Amino acid sequence: MIQAATLSPSRVAGLLESTPMYRFYWESPTAQEGERDYRAKIGTLLKECAERLLRVTEGHGPMLAREQMDATDALVDRINEVFKLLNRQGTIRLIGDVSRTLPALESQDMQLYMILEGIWLEVEDLARRIADSRGFLATASRLMADLGSFAEAAEERNRLLGLGWESEFRIREDLAVAETV
Repeated sequence: MIQAATLSPSRVAGLLESTPMYRFYWESPTAQEGERDYRAKIGTLLKECAERLLRVTEGHGPMLAREQMDATDALVDRINEVFKLLNRQGTIRLIGDVSRTLPALESQDMQLYMILEGIWLEVEDLARRIADSRGFLATASRLMADLGSFAEAAEERNRLLGLGWESEFRIREDLAVAETV
């Protein structure tokens, strides 16, 4: 019987336990702490995926076609791009009406969990498809698409928190004000 690898119950529990309590996000220190823990947990799971990809390629290097090596490198690079989104800095300033923003954040979290589960399964599938170059590349393509979806969901989550790309400019403004004081 073939059994699919999924996120272990302890990993899922750890992720759920780290999910922020958004009703307290109007307090900036509480929001900053909640985000730090939550993002670290997601980052750890993505890091495990990247490490698994690298172990697969290192362990089977001579068996892999050049396209498989290139696909793995591109996937690891994409995971690193997602890390940058997860590490977006700045003061959390919820956008819009809080009664709409908080449910939207919860919805984004559910979407991230679902995508993360798919990413985990696809990484495991890649490990099983080493000898099947076409199957490996097809799975790598799906994984790349899921990483793109994850990045989009993470960016939308950042936007809801007031940490969209424009927050990078606000950080510089905050630093400039701090230097003049």
